[in-house]
Amino acid sequence: MRKLFLISWSLMLFGSAFSQRNAIAWLSIENPKRGFVEDHSDFSNYIHKGSGIIYSLANDQENLYIRFLANEEVIQRKLIRLGMTIEFQLGDRFERTAKITFLPDPLASQAPGRTQMPDLTSRKEAYVTRMTQFFAEGFEKSNGQMTLKRPEGLRARIDFDTISLSYELVVPLEDLIGKDISPREFSRTEITMTASIDALPRPQSERSREGVSPTDDRFGSPTGRRPTGGMYPGTYNRMPPSGPRYMPVDGNTDLLFKRQRIKRKFRLAGEQ
Repeated sequence: MRKLFLISWSLMLFGSAFSQRNAIAWLSIENPKRGFVEDHSDFSNYIHKGSGIIYSLANDQENLYIRFLANEEVIQRKLIRLGMTIEFQLGDRFERTAKITFLPDPLASQAPGRTQMPDLTSRKEAYVTRMTQFFAEGFEKSNGQMTLKRPEGLRARIDFDTISLSYELVVPLEDLIGKDISPREFSRTEITMTASIDALPRPQSERSREGVSPTDDRFGSPTGRRPTGGMYPGTYNRMPPSGPRYMPVDGNTDLLFKRQRIKRKFRLAGEQ
């Protein structure tokens, strides 16, 4: 009996320690309106290696607070062009999937060429000014088209400065979970959050540089064979093909053509 008790006690301690390790930060600062938080230093902060995006998580007894901060120029331009989706999957206790979609700038696909491209700060300002809506689905109360910076309930906002572009969420726990739970149950509430940014299709000029068949007439040869000589091999002294019209000025452009997927499994923090 004593051995069984010790095993049960050890498992309980292990489970408690595991829950604490996975728990995000408790929002301890004063936030009487339960709104957006300006200081994220006390949040649980993570960096996504594939994109450089810094994302921050915290909760109090009423809300889950989330911020995504993009500092890479390539990723910022991609977010403006494609938007982002954030999906929440709750564990077996609640069996719920909810999703929030930040829409792309409808004018971004008509961006001017490289020589006419406006500076990034101007593009961000135009994007934030034009974007007034986001979409929510799978929540208990808040679904459909929603207004950014709404004063209560499920809230979202997009902001920028000269360096970064940020997306923030205030998610009521009752709206996400489907019922009101006490802070004592938070450590048993597991959530998987997945944020996704789709990949842009590679333009024709990019694919041709990666190699094509000898009979492909994209080389400009009447015979369809790869020509030789010239300033750039295979170009008959032509300049190399230009990149896509939405190609950013600086940064790792390969990130444009790869899907970014930020995934984090966590538990809610109990009151400290």
